Amino acid sequence: MKLFYTVLISLVIALTIVTINIRRESTNFYGIAETKEMVISAEFGVEIKDMRITPGQSVKTGDTLMEMRSPEIDLKISEYTHLINEMETRSKTQANLSKSELRQIKTENEARFIEILSELQQLQSQYEINRKLMKQLRSINTEDYGSNDSNPTLIRIQNLKRELARIDKSNMILEENLRSQISFGVDPLQEMLKQYKDQLRLYNEMKQKLFIIAPNDGIIGAIHYRKGEMVPAFDSIATIHSKSPSFVLGYIHENIYSSVSLGQTVMVHSITDKNNVLQGEVIGIGTRIVEYPIRLRIVQDYLMWGREVTIKLPSDNNFLLGEKVRISLVDKPRKNLNKLNGFSTTHAAPRKNSTDSLSLPAIRNITWFNDIRPSVGIEASGVQYLADIQKFLLISDESENLFLIDSNGVINREIQIEGMGEASDLEGITAGDDGFIYLLCSQNPTKKGKLPDKRKRLIRLHRKGEEFSLSGEIKFIDALAEAAKKAGPKAGWTDLVKVDLVKRTPDIEGIAFKDNSLFFSFKAPLVNDSSAIIRIKNANSIFEKGSINAEDVSLWKLLNLKDDSSGLIYHISDIQFDNDNLYILSVATITSNDIEVSSGRLWVLTGNDQLKVIDNYHSLKPEGISFSNQSILITFDNGSDKLSQFTTLKRSL
Repeated sequence: MKLFYTVLISLVIALTIVTINIRRESTNFYGIAETKEMVISAEFGVEIKDMRITPGQSVKTGDTLMEMRSPEIDLKISEYTHLINEMETRSKTQANLSKSELRQIKTENEARFIEILSELQQLQSQYEINRKLMKQLRSINTEDYGSNDSNPTLIRIQNLKRELARIDKSNMILEENLRSQISFGVDPLQEMLKQYKDQLRLYNEMKQKLFIIAPNDGIIGAIHYRKGEMVPAFDSIATIHSKSPSFVLGYIHENIYSSVSLGQTVMVHSITDKNNVLQGEVIGIGTRIVEYPIRLRIVQDYLMWGREVTIKLPSDNNFLLGEKVRISLVDKPRKNLNKLNGFSTTHAAPRKNSTDSLSLPAIRNITWFNDIRPSVGIEASGVQYLADIQKFLLISDESENLFLIDSNGVINREIQIEGMGEASDLEGITAGDDGFIYLLCSQNPTKKGKLPDKRKRLIRLHRKGEEFSLSGEIKFIDALAEAAKKAGPKAGWTDLVKVDLVKRTPDIEGIAFKDNSLFFSFKAPLVNDSSAIIRIKNANSIFEKGSINAEDVSLWKLLNLKDDSSGLIYHISDIQFDNDNLYILSVATITSNDIEVSSGRLWVLTGNDQLKVIDNYHSLKPEGISFSNQSILITFDNGSDKLSQFTTLKRSL
């Protein structure tokens, strides 16, 4: 009996402590100091040749972290170097043969020319002698002798002159053709030589990536492989994180979460050092009620539930990574931002015009190789993986140039396509069959209420390796409007393509290819709060005919991308097929008192039409998605004045 009362009293005391602490959480709650982390990986299978780092080691920008080895790359470099040397020798020999042939033909033509000229001169001399003799004979009509139509000598002279002109012209044409072959490399050997050099350059670039350099100062985290071990493509080899925490992930009880809002100022206290206190800012609030980590529970065996709160820390803080901290509220919640709490928050939400943004784990900047130029100005609006060269092709909103990036978000090359012309608001990219790449402008009117042709473009490129050429294009919205007239309103999709200069619709940002069809997703307008996707069959006939067959267009899907808890409606920013599953990127934006907050979300529509949420990106605008062999790459457009970013996910449902 005493044991029963003892247990009962203990429970009452525990509940009292918990209740008191929950009440205290109206102004105080707890969290863990965390930091962003960069994953080091390779784009292809390698062997670790030399590991120069250990967990916990401090590294500086430019330090060599590890050296990798790929016997296949060395073999390919040796093979293509040998082929290039062989082709160059054969090409020089062929050029010498062509020159020798040219000289021989010229000699033969000159000999023939001299022979005909000699005969011509003899005939002309003989003709003059005969004509003089005929004049001395008064009984013969000399006018008939001088007639071109009846005199055989004159006819022969004229024929010889024509033959001389023909030989001279033929000689000039043949000489020009041979010179063109020699000068411009028309022959097959030159074409093969160019291909071999392209392949050699590709493998040399891959060899350079065998040396992993620290992209910034930091601390080595986990190391997953040792010297001599083989690493699969895109697998994590090691991680680097900053020396001090960059954010706190806190948990506030479900009964009092309304006391915290985005943009609110808080004080962060060290549990172990009372003098270590600094100011932070609430930049993310979760929309789900989740279980507290054991470490943050008041009583470890007592389950607690609440919402995650992300707090940005100053860069010059003295907290330890993983340190438990206490958060106290300084100012009152901002009522005008309460409605923003409906966002799904897995990433930071900086204020509008803030130049200092926080990236949680796996969100990384897109940069140029060796920082040869600033990547600010690139607005990553779409991406497509190119399996044969193991690179991603990136497009930017306001540039008609393309960019090749690797899996680490490093731009290796900027591509300017001959004859491309100006393309504005380039939003979508996808790959089809036979080496075709499709690029889509938004078809969206400008803020000034105009829809110029450079925004109407749907472009087809042909790709061979890293070389691209223009293969066709149409004014997409104009072609859709013509097809809509023939299809009629019963088709179900015709209202989507009506241009409204005031509402600035349509806005088409997603494009995907499957089963010889192109799929287009509409960011706007919506159909009864649902996002529309249309399908156009016989993709390449669009470019061959320069028009769209109304019978090939259909309303494929209407997707309700509404968040049930907040009522927020997401708009499609990109789509991409992975077998029978359609992955959908979406964005929602709310503006309140000059503070603009975006929320991104990744969905998947499975082959049996089940719509699921995969991930959330608070304060980020995901605009491009593509699949490599083992991962999903997503790009984020942060505007022209900030670096674009990317993240990767493993390919799994």
